[in-house]
Amino acid sequence: MEIIEGRIVVETLMRVEVLLIMLMSAFKDLREKKIDIMYPLACAIISVSWCVYDIAFCGGDFKYIFMSLFPGAIMLILSKLLKIGIGEGDGLMVLLAGPVFGPMLVLTGVTMAFAFSAVAGIFLLIFGRATLKSRMAFLPYLTAGMGVISFAFI
Repeated sequence: MEIIEGRIVVETLMRVEVLLIMLMSAFKDLREKKIDIMYPLACAIISVSWCVYDIAFCGGDFKYIFMSLFPGAIMLILSKLLKIGIGEGDGLMVLLAGPVFGPMLVLTGVTMAFAFSAVAGIFLLIFGRATLKSRMAFLPYLTAGMGVISFAFI
């Protein structure tokens, strides 16, 4: 019972840390339309720490961690192939935050982020603040989606 309770506390703390990093990066993405490498590196350190803790002390599964990398890997591949829309920084943040959130939360959070950005895009178009050629930062929506979905299950 102690291991399960300790795991939940550590997992929640690491999720909050990753969300704070994503929030700081989202503000930078809004201002400059780019993501500094220090933010994905910080997420990578937290994710690796989480993986080591989960496998060493909680009996974590490598398959589960590997599956949590898929949404970010797909986003990275799409950013390389499409050259528009999703940026590499967005895909990198999802890839590196994946192990902390797990595959289902990452997939649901990314789906919510697309929904949030679509609704925001519609409002921006309606009110004339954007055109069909405008670019908008995706990381703020990703942060909102991951934040909502991660605390909806606590």
